[in-house]
Amino acid sequence: MMDKTIDIKKGSLTISKSGLTIEDDSTFNRNLLIVSSLVWCFYGILNIVQYPATENYFYFYFGVFVLALWVVVIGFVIRKVTFKKEFLFTEIKEVRIRQDKKGFFVARALTNSGRIRSFTLSQKKEDAQSLARQLKKKKIEVEWVKE
Repeated sequence: MMDKTIDIKKGSLTISKSGLTIEDDSTFNRNLLIVSSLVWCFYGILNIVQYPATENYFYFYFGVFVLALWVVVIGFVIRKVTFKKEFLFTEIKEVRIRQDKKGFFVARALTNSGRIRSFTLSQKKEDAQSLARQLKKKKIEVEWVKE
């Protein structure tokens, strides 16, 4: 079987004999998430440090809230989301495909370790159906989600 390439939003998806290769902007998204989370954590710490000078409880509680919220967000992303580009078919448990409000098909691959990798296909239903057929041939469960 030759490698099959499907165009996805901001990249390509290659289906080979052994697995999937996803070339998209996931590295940029990961870096953006980390930088924005660090900025928000710094803002929370800044509010907490500002409290003794102003004696305004709002700064303290707001700073604690912001800091706690973004620590939880970072922890969730580290535990549940993967930004890997290459997956063996044996690593993928199931794939869920849905159509978003703009008409793009979004696929979420759930790995055996419980981590999620999302990627956006094109607006063509044929591309999503082609991906689903290829994955079913490899004995991977594919679920179409209606919204």
